[in-house]
Amino acid sequence: MSSSRYKSMPHFTVFYSYNRNIYIIFLSLISQVWNLSLSLRYIITIKEMIKMTDKGISIVISTGTEEKMVMLGVLTQTAVNLGMPLRIFVTGTALPLFLKDGYRKEPILPRGFEGYMKQLRDGLQKIKFEGWHELLQNSVKDGDVKVYVCSLMSSALNIQKKGLDPMVEDIVGATNFMIQSAENQIITI
Repeated sequence: MSSSRYKSMPHFTVFYSYNRNIYIIFLSLISQVWNLSLSLRYIITIKEMIKMTDKGISIVISTGTEEKMVMLGVLTQTAVNLGMPLRIFVTGTALPLFLKDGYRKEPILPRGFEGYMKQLRDGLQKIKFEGWHELLQNSVKDGDVKVYVCSLMSSALNIQKKGLDPMVEDIVGATNFMIQSAENQIITI
């Protein structure tokens, strides 16, 4: 008997087929935003997926631009759905978005991309994207996800843990984060 599982999330789908030893991930967020007919499709064998899930992922987010925050939310939700442990290190201009109610502020618009960002924002509203903060919040609640804020940036900006979003686990230094991430694949956004 074929054992398979299907889980749908906003604008991307993960399909697991255990008998065929294949994972298929359809990521159509970008194609829906720009009305492209082609969606991205990744096929990864279970052996490759097991190697990745054993070690986990660590993400360093240093820029609080809107498209990077969306990317953080999508990658985080995908990691949770794949059962991968995830550690996130927030620093730089992304830090203000992780203050209490910081997600309500407008993310930084990169100079020269104002038209693109308007198109992205309109497209995300059109497809009813739930937002990076909600994706991240649900991921912290549902999976093995820990969000840490950089101690150097926090000290420089006089930010204490009580002033941070409740999803933030702690304020840690780069050394602490790197030790926790020693076996993980590290992604910088």
